[in-house]
Amino acid sequence: MKQIKLSNDAFIFAIDKMTAEDVYQEIYVDQVYLRNGIQLYDGDVVFDVGANIGLFSKYAVEKYRNLHIYAFEPIPQIFEALQANMKAHPSVKLFNIGLSDKKEAIEFLYYPKVSADSTAHPFDMDDQAELIMKTYHQGKAKLVPKRLMRYLILRKLKSLYKPVRVTCPLETLSDMIETQHIDHIDLLKLDAENAERQVLAGINDNDWKKIKQIAMEIHTTSPDGKTLVDDLSALLRSKGYSFVLDTQSRFSFIGVHMLYAHKHDESSK
Repeated sequence: MKQIKLSNDAFIFAIDKMTAEDVYQEIYVDQVYLRNGIQLYDGDVVFDVGANIGLFSKYAVEKYRNLHIYAFEPIPQIFEALQANMKAHPSVKLFNIGLSDKKEAIEFLYYPKVSADSTAHPFDMDDQAELIMKTYHQGKAKLVPKRLMRYLILRKLKSLYKPVRVTCPLETLSDMIETQHIDHIDLLKLDAENAERQVLAGINDNDWKKIKQIAMEIHTTSPDGKTLVDDLSALLRSKGYSFVLDTQSRFSFIGVHMLYAHKHDESSK
Protein backbone atom coordinates (compact mmCIF):
# COMPACT_ATOMS: atom_id res chain seq x y z
CA MET A 1 0.00 0.00 0.00
CA LYS A 2 1.23 3.48 -0.88
CA GLN A 3 -0.07 7.02 -0.90
CA ILE A 4 -0.60 8.63 -4.29
CA LYS A 5 -1.83 11.98 -5.57
CA LEU A 6 -4.89 11.98 -7.82
CA SER A 7 -5.73 14.37 -10.65
CA ASN A 8 -7.88 16.44 -8.27
CA ASP A 9 -4.82 16.91 -6.02
CA ALA A 10 -6.29 14.65 -3.33
CA PHE A 11 -4.06 12.04 -1.71
CA ILE A 12 -5.35 8.50 -1.31
CA PHE A 13 -3.96 5.12 -0.29
CA ALA A 14 -3.73 2.59 -3.11
CA ILE A 15 -2.08 -0.64 -4.15
CA ASP A 16 -1.04 0.43 -7.64
CA LYS A 17 -1.19 3.85 -9.23
CA MET A 18 -2.44 2.72 -12.63
CA THR A 19 -5.70 1.19 -11.47
CA ALA A 20 -6.23 3.84 -8.78
CA GLU A 21 -6.13 6.54 -11.45
CA ASP A 22 -8.37 4.45 -13.67
CA VAL A 23 -10.99 3.99 -10.93
CA TYR A 24 -10.75 7.70 -10.10
CA GLN A 25 -11.55 8.52 -13.75
CA GLU A 26 -14.45 6.09 -13.68
CA ILE A 27 -16.02 7.41 -10.47
CA TYR A 28 -15.10 11.07 -10.12
CA VAL A 29 -14.89 12.14 -13.77
CA ASP A 30 -17.14 9.79 -15.73
CA GLN A 31 -19.48 9.13 -12.76
CA VAL A 32 -20.36 5.75 -14.26
CA TYR A 33 -22.43 4.61 -11.28
CA LEU A 34 -24.69 7.66 -11.33
CA ARG A 35 -25.92 7.63 -14.92
CA ASN A 36 -29.15 6.74 -16.70
CA GLY A 37 -31.40 7.98 -13.92
CA ILE A 38 -29.48 6.50 -10.98
CA GLN A 39 -29.66 9.08 -8.20
CA LEU A 40 -28.49 9.47 -4.63
CA TYR A 41 -29.94 11.75 -1.96
CA ASP A 42 -28.89 12.81 1.52
CA GLY A 43 -29.59 10.05 4.02
CA ASP A 44 -29.69 7.19 1.49
CA VAL A 45 -28.60 3.61 2.20
CA VAL A 46 -25.87 2.34 -0.14
CA PHE A 47 -24.31 -1.11 -0.50
CA ASP A 48 -20.88 -0.75 -2.11
CA VAL A 49 -20.14 -4.31 -3.24
CA GLY A 50 -16.63 -4.63 -4.57
CA ALA A 51 -15.54 -1.47 -2.78
CA ASN A 52 -11.85 -1.96 -3.69
CA ILE A 53 -9.88 0.95 -2.13
CA GLY A 54 -13.07 2.90 -1.43
CA LEU A 55 -13.19 5.62 -4.07
CA PHE A 56 -16.92 5.24 -4.73
CA SER A 57 -17.74 5.33 -1.01
CA LYS A 58 -15.39 8.29 -0.57
CA TYR A 59 -16.98 10.16 -3.48
CA ALA A 60 -20.51 9.48 -2.24
CA VAL A 61 -19.94 10.36 1.42
CA GLU A 62 -18.23 13.60 0.46
CA LYS A 63 -20.99 14.65 -1.94
CA TYR A 64 -24.09 13.65 0.06
CA ARG A 65 -24.89 14.12 3.72
CA ASN A 66 -25.72 11.41 6.25
CA LEU A 67 -25.37 8.49 3.87
CA HIS A 68 -25.47 5.00 5.35
CA ILE A 69 -22.80 3.14 3.38
CA TYR A 70 -21.92 -0.54 3.77
CA ALA A 71 -18.71 -1.28 1.86
CA PHE A 72 -17.55 -4.84 1.08
CA GLU A 73 -14.05 -5.83 -0.03
CA PRO A 74 -12.81 -9.41 0.40
CA ILE A 75 -9.05 -9.18 -0.28
CA PRO A 76 -7.07 -8.25 2.86
CA GLN A 77 -4.35 -6.26 1.08
CA ILE A 78 -6.93 -4.10 -0.69
CA PHE A 79 -9.07 -3.85 2.44
CA GLU A 80 -6.15 -2.19 4.24
CA ALA A 81 -6.20 0.63 1.68
CA LEU A 82 -9.99 0.85 1.99
CA GLN A 83 -9.65 1.26 5.76
CA ALA A 84 -6.98 3.94 5.35
CA ASN A 85 -9.09 5.90 2.84
CA MET A 86 -12.19 5.70 5.02
CA LYS A 87 -10.44 6.70 8.24
CA ALA A 88 -11.80 10.23 7.82
CA HIS A 89 -15.30 8.82 7.29
CA PRO A 90 -16.01 6.53 10.27
CA SER A 91 -19.73 6.42 9.46
CA VAL A 92 -18.97 4.12 6.50
CA LYS A 93 -19.23 0.50 7.68
CA LEU A 94 -16.46 -1.67 6.27
CA PHE A 95 -16.59 -5.44 5.81
CA ASN A 96 -13.56 -7.54 4.88
CA ILE A 97 -15.73 -10.08 3.05
CA GLY A 98 -17.05 -10.73 -0.42
CA LEU A 99 -20.69 -11.32 -1.32
CA SER A 100 -21.83 -14.39 -3.20
CA ASP A 101 -24.59 -17.00 -3.39
CA LYS A 102 -23.58 -18.84 -0.22
CA LYS A 103 -21.46 -18.56 2.89
CA GLU A 104 -18.03 -20.11 2.35
CA ALA A 105 -14.34 -19.30 1.98
CA ILE A 106 -12.80 -19.49 -1.49
CA GLU A 107 -9.57 -18.67 -3.27
CA PHE A 108 -9.17 -15.25 -4.90
CA LEU A 109 -6.48 -14.13 -7.31
CA TYR A 110 -5.05 -10.86 -6.02
CA TYR A 111 -3.25 -8.90 -8.73
CA PRO A 112 -0.86 -6.35 -7.13
CA LYS A 113 -0.17 -4.63 -10.48
CA VAL A 114 -3.85 -4.25 -11.39
CA SER A 115 -5.50 -4.61 -8.01
CA ALA A 116 -8.97 -3.46 -9.07
CA ASP A 117 -9.23 -6.56 -11.30
CA SER A 118 -8.54 -9.04 -8.49
CA THR A 119 -11.12 -11.81 -8.64
CA ALA A 120 -12.21 -15.32 -7.79
CA HIS A 121 -13.40 -15.77 -11.38
CA PRO A 122 -10.52 -14.88 -13.74
CA PHE A 123 -11.13 -14.10 -17.39
CA ASP A 124 -9.66 -16.22 -20.17
CA MET A 125 -6.36 -14.67 -21.34
CA ASP A 126 -6.78 -15.85 -24.93
CA ASP A 127 -10.31 -14.44 -25.19
CA GLN A 128 -9.15 -11.14 -23.70
CA ALA A 129 -6.27 -10.91 -26.16
CA GLU A 130 -8.66 -11.44 -29.07
CA LEU A 131 -10.93 -8.62 -27.87
CA ILE A 132 -7.98 -6.27 -27.50
CA MET A 133 -6.71 -7.26 -30.95
CA LYS A 134 -10.02 -6.21 -32.56
CA THR A 135 -9.65 -2.71 -31.12
CA TYR A 136 -5.94 -2.04 -31.35
CA HIS A 137 -4.91 -3.75 -34.57
CA GLN A 138 -5.54 -0.60 -36.59
CA GLY A 139 -3.69 2.55 -37.65
CA LYS A 140 0.07 2.11 -37.28
CA ALA A 141 -0.58 -1.13 -35.41
CA LYS A 142 -1.57 -2.67 -38.74
CA LEU A 143 2.12 -2.68 -39.60
CA VAL A 144 2.66 -5.24 -36.85
CA PRO A 145 1.86 -8.80 -37.97
CA LYS A 146 -1.23 -10.14 -36.17
CA ARG A 147 0.63 -13.11 -34.72
CA LEU A 148 3.27 -10.83 -33.23
CA MET A 149 0.65 -8.38 -31.95
CA ARG A 150 -1.22 -11.19 -30.25
CA TYR A 151 2.00 -12.48 -28.68
CA LEU A 152 2.87 -9.02 -27.33
CA ILE A 153 -0.64 -8.52 -25.91
CA LEU A 154 -0.60 -11.91 -24.20
CA ARG A 155 2.86 -11.28 -22.77
CA LYS A 156 1.69 -7.93 -21.35
CA LEU A 157 -1.45 -9.48 -19.87
CA LYS A 158 0.53 -12.28 -18.23
CA SER A 159 2.95 -9.73 -16.79
CA LEU A 160 0.18 -7.55 -15.36
CA TYR A 161 -1.96 -10.40 -14.08
CA LYS A 162 0.55 -12.32 -11.99
CA PRO A 163 -1.59 -13.45 -9.06
CA VAL A 164 -1.08 -13.82 -5.36
CA ARG A 165 -3.53 -16.45 -4.14
CA VAL A 166 -5.51 -15.58 -1.03
CA THR A 167 -8.45 -17.23 0.69
CA CYS A 168 -11.34 -14.89 1.47
CA PRO A 169 -14.67 -15.33 3.28
CA LEU A 170 -17.99 -14.88 1.51
CA GLU A 171 -21.47 -14.09 2.80
CA THR A 172 -24.75 -13.54 0.97
CA LEU A 173 -26.27 -10.13 0.45
CA SER A 174 -29.43 -11.27 2.20
CA ASP A 175 -27.42 -12.41 5.22
CA MET A 176 -25.97 -8.90 5.46
CA ILE A 177 -29.42 -7.34 5.11
CA GLU A 178 -30.56 -9.46 8.05
CA THR A 179 -27.55 -9.03 10.34
CA GLN A 180 -27.32 -5.27 9.71
CA HIS A 181 -31.10 -4.81 10.10
CA ILE A 182 -31.51 -3.18 6.67
CA ASP A 183 -35.09 -2.40 5.66
CA HIS A 184 -34.21 -0.84 2.30
CA ILE A 185 -31.26 -0.17 -0.02
CA ASP A 186 -31.45 2.97 -2.14
CA LEU A 187 -28.50 1.95 -4.31
CA LEU A 188 -26.73 -1.35 -4.79
CA LYS A 189 -23.42 -0.47 -6.47
CA LEU A 190 -21.91 -3.69 -7.75
CA ASP A 191 -18.44 -4.22 -9.20
CA ALA A 192 -17.66 -7.82 -8.32
CA GLU A 193 -15.16 -8.68 -11.07
CA ASN A 194 -16.95 -11.52 -12.85
CA ALA A 195 -19.09 -12.55 -9.84
CA GLU A 196 -22.22 -10.55 -10.67
CA ARG A 197 -24.30 -13.67 -11.15
CA GLN A 198 -23.24 -15.11 -7.79
CA VAL A 199 -23.84 -11.87 -5.85
CA LEU A 200 -27.37 -11.47 -7.20
CA ALA A 201 -28.08 -15.16 -6.54
CA GLY A 202 -27.46 -14.39 -2.86
CA ILE A 203 -30.55 -12.17 -2.64
CA ASN A 204 -33.62 -13.89 -1.22
CA ASP A 205 -36.96 -13.34 -2.95
CA ASN A 206 -38.27 -11.22 -0.07
CA ASP A 207 -35.23 -8.92 -0.16
CA TRP A 208 -35.45 -7.93 -3.83
CA LYS A 209 -38.28 -5.53 -3.02
CA LYS A 210 -35.95 -3.65 -0.65
CA ILE A 211 -33.47 -2.72 -3.41
CA LYS A 212 -34.54 0.43 -5.28
CA GLN A 213 -31.66 0.94 -7.71
CA ILE A 214 -28.76 -1.10 -9.05
CA ALA A 215 -25.68 0.19 -10.88
CA MET A 216 -23.35 -2.61 -11.85
CA GLU A 217 -20.51 -3.65 -14.09
CA ILE A 218 -21.16 -6.83 -16.01
CA HIS A 219 -18.26 -8.86 -17.37
CA THR A 220 -19.14 -10.89 -20.43
CA THR A 221 -15.63 -12.38 -20.50
CA SER A 222 -16.25 -14.16 -17.19
CA PRO A 223 -16.27 -17.98 -17.28
CA ASP A 224 -20.07 -17.95 -17.64
CA GLY A 225 -20.29 -14.57 -19.35
CA LYS A 226 -21.59 -15.48 -22.80
CA THR A 227 -25.20 -15.60 -21.59
CA LEU A 228 -24.78 -13.09 -18.75
CA VAL A 229 -26.54 -10.15 -20.42
CA ASP A 230 -29.60 -12.23 -21.31
CA ASP A 231 -29.69 -13.99 -17.96
CA LEU A 232 -29.42 -10.79 -15.90
CA SER A 233 -31.98 -9.05 -18.11
CA ALA A 234 -34.46 -11.85 -17.51
CA LEU A 235 -33.73 -11.87 -13.77
CA LEU A 236 -34.23 -8.11 -13.37
CA ARG A 237 -37.46 -8.14 -15.37
CA SER A 238 -38.78 -10.96 -13.19
CA LYS A 239 -37.98 -8.92 -10.07
CA GLY A 240 -39.83 -5.83 -11.29
CA TYR A 241 -37.00 -3.64 -12.61
CA SER A 242 -36.65 -1.53 -15.70
CA PHE A 243 -33.06 -1.18 -16.82
CA VAL A 244 -30.61 0.27 -19.32
CA LEU A 245 -27.62 -1.66 -20.64
CA ASP A 246 -24.73 0.55 -21.75
CA THR A 247 -22.63 -1.37 -24.30
CA GLN A 248 -20.70 1.78 -25.24
CA SER A 249 -19.09 2.28 -21.85
CA ARG A 250 -15.38 2.85 -21.40
CA PHE A 251 -14.43 -0.83 -21.26
CA SER A 252 -17.08 -2.29 -23.54
CA PHE A 253 -14.30 -3.05 -26.05
CA ILE A 254 -13.15 -5.82 -23.68
CA GLY A 255 -16.65 -7.04 -22.89
CA VAL A 256 -17.26 -5.00 -19.72
CA HIS A 257 -20.55 -3.09 -19.81
CA MET A 258 -22.62 -1.06 -17.38
CA LEU A 259 -26.17 -1.90 -16.36
CA TYR A 260 -28.54 0.49 -14.55
CA ALA A 261 -31.75 -0.82 -12.99
CA HIS A 262 -34.69 0.89 -11.28
CA LYS A 263 -37.44 -0.76 -9.26
CA HIS A 264 -40.87 -0.12 -10.73
CA ASP A 265 -43.05 2.10 -8.56
CA GLU A 266 -45.63 -0.34 -7.23
CA SER A 267 -47.99 2.50 -6.37
CA SER A 268 -48.32 3.41 -10.03
CA LYS A 269 -49.54 -0.05 -11.03
